Amino acid sequence: MLSSFTHQLGQRFDQLFTEARIERLEHLIIGFAIGGFLAHMALITWARVFDPPFLASLNTNYLSALYTPFSFVLFYEVLLLILAIPNSTSASLGRQYEIISLIVLRNVFKDIANLEDLEGIGDVESLAQLFEEYSALIDVLVDMGGGLLMFLLVAVFYHIRHRQATLVAAFQRTINRDRQAEYISRKKVVALGLTGLLFVLATYNLGQWSLDAYRIAFEGATATVDIKTIFYLDLFTVMIFSDVLILLFSMMRIEDYKLVFRNAGFIVSTILLRLSLSIKKPFDVELALVAMAFGVLVLLVYGYFRRIDAAQQQNSLLLT
Repeated sequence: MLSSFTHQLGQRFDQLFTEARIERLEHLIIGFAIGGFLAHMALITWARVFDPPFLASLNTNYLSALYTPFSFVLFYEVLLLILAIPNSTSASLGRQYEIISLIVLRNVFKDIANLEDLEGIGDVESLAQLFEEYSALIDVLVDMGGGLLMFLLVAVFYHIRHRQATLVAAFQRTINRDRQAEYISRKKVVALGLTGLLFVLATYNLGQWSLDAYRIAFEGATATVDIKTIFYLDLFTVMIFSDVLILLFSMMRIEDYKLVFRNAGFIVSTILLRLSLSIKKPFDVELALVAMAFGVLVLLVYGYFRRIDAAQQQNSLLLT
């Protein structure tokens, strides 16, 4: 009964997320990104020309407008992350790495707008002010360097994953087909639930940010929402629990120490990514790099184990 229900939900997932619909959604999000970018530029122009009181807290550096379209791109990447869950656990983790690297790169667009005042840094007399000006530059450099290293680690991760494709395919052929199909259906159910939760979280956090922006503009309140991590903290927390659920599903499919360790290691990597979003710079970038490096090493060792298994099977065939 439960298996039939899971299969039906899995089919519903396939019906909802066809290639054509995903492509239309991509075009829609690109449209929102362009609209958001133009709206942000218009607000900055309005603030510069008319200086209305409710836009007093708006950063009037045009470079800060680059942050807005990138946020829409990140949302689309999150959706692709969820849609990748039924395909492969490693593919899903790779998407998480992509999202973290894009978050770090997006922060560059926001922080670089604070460098506008660095032209007069030689006239600064106060050491405290001097440190504050330099700290803005350091933030940009940390995010740029960290983002580039993350970009490299994502490439290494996918390279290792591609090199292991043949070994993993050979291992999957040893798994019972019915169990494998049931496992994939269960992952599609998880992805379906996460998709609904994604839009709920996005709507809720957008409402929280809008309320915060209204209070800042019209009531003179201080910001209570961190725009850099809003939505993503909740998302990665949910991803941790969904990864644990998928790990348990994989253990129902087959008892394999190497696979269990790999998937558990991926969960550890996700937890570290979640923690990196809630700590201050530069430790956030450093912890994210450690998380990604750990995931790369886990995948590398897993491939090494699979090569050992393949060599042992070949030797057994030669001895018979």
